[in-house]
Amino acid sequence: MSSETNTTQTSTQEQTFNIDGKDYKRSELSQKCLNSIAIRQDLQNTRLRLSVELEKTGVLQKHYDGIIAEEIKSGDTKENVVK
Repeated sequence: MSSETNTTQTSTQEQTFNIDGKDYKRSELSQKCLNSIAIRQDLQNTRLRLSVELEKTGVLQKHYDGIIAEEIKSGDTKENVVK
């Protein structure tokens, strides 16, 4: 898949995008292509955010697994719940 990066824009320089190792000026790209770049960048941000959320979820799950294990070991369970 293409890898595009948005280079910095100064007041005298037109915004450029690097796609598959080649630089393209903003004016050289169609509106459809620019929209696709914006959507792809948003998707990359979403993927990163979701990865962070998955990592946080995993840490919290391990924490609560530990609490459950400690509670079961210490015998702090109701006796005769199932007869």
